[in-house]
Amino acid sequence: MTPLRDAALTAALFLLYAVVFVPLGIVARLVRDPLHRRPDAGRSSYWHRFDHPHPSASAAAPAHQRSAA
Repeated sequence: MTPLRDAALTAALFLLYAVVFVPLGIVARLVRDPLHRRPDAGRSSYWHRFDHPHPSASAAAPAHQRSAA
């Protein structure tokens, strides 16, 4: 591709990003909080309990431990 075509493509992609994606991101942040970063005075803790699944005898062995039968 020619340098002029490369520059035009870069400018077009930048304008697309600036006109479409930046305003969408700003509106999304104003409307909702997807990461739940706003403090909630009613909560005593922000800890989320996560129980790890325990491996059992019926579970398949990891790939590196399987026999090549």
